Amino acid sequence: IPVANRPAASTTLPRNFPCDRCDKSYHLQTNFTIHQAKVHGVGEAPPKYQPTKILKHTCKHCKKEVLTWRGLVYHLKQIHGETIDESQLVKCPLCHKKFLTEEEMTGHFCFRRNVPEKDRPFKCDLCEKAYPVKNHLE
Repeated sequence: IPVANRPAASTTLPRNFPCDRCDKSYHLQTNFTIHQAKVHGVGEAPPKYQPTKILKHTCKHCKKEVLTWRGLVYHLKQIHGETIDESQLVKCPLCHKKFLTEEEMTGHFCFRRNVPEKDRPFKCDLCEKAYPVKNHLE
């Protein structure tokens, strides 16, 4: 049934799984667990929801690694009292994903895959493949 044609729910399910880190709450524990892992970097999401390649964001103060930049922003605020302003974030010009640093932005898949050859100054001595950032040679 299309959403517009569905009858209105007569009752709402109780949200028994509130997040203690933000104002979200969930009907199902699975959704709560996924939220905790993806948004706050706490625990692990069930295997079906785990990304195949985990990109970690590292705290510049204590080197703690979290799964998402949102988790890092939360960590910086709660643990170190540092507030990150949206205007400080670096946006990928291709997909508009946000990053805390230029290095994180240039390291993500979308950017690396779509950088024109002329903007890839770092070449591998063995295979001649070129990269936009030096540490991608490793």
